[in-house]
Amino acid sequence: MPLPAFLPAELPKAFLLRRLALDPILCLTPPRPWAPLTEAEWALLAPYLEVHGCALGQRGRPMEGTPRARLDAIFRYATLKHQGGRAPWRLLPPEFGKPDTVSRSYRRWAQAGLWAALLVALARQPGRF
Repeated sequence: MPLPAFLPAELPKAFLLRRLALDPILCLTPPRPWAPLTEAEWALLAPYLEVHGCALGQRGRPMEGTPRARLDAIFRYATLKHQGGRAPWRLLPPEFGKPDTVSRSYRRWAQAGLWAALLVALARQPGRF
């Protein structure tokens, strides 16, 4: 089977095997326990919420709490595990608000392109997080 056009033909198969099969498993960021956003982290992330129109209360009812608290709740959810996999939203601790509300914000922000923008921004800032 020929290599895709975007890959140089001279790449060794061992390199391709490592990059395509092993790196996604072995090169993950080490897990860390959840902690609220620091002031420095919030300062880096807040402009992206504004640019993407997230949590500004432009439509519908105003958001309960602050956008920072909502972001903390979503990040807390991302660290929850349940029976070896991702936990359902309903297992989000009550101090983070209603799970339906948090999950709705997550979906709206995903549709607005916030998460993709944050991933690109974080990839450009190695070692910051």
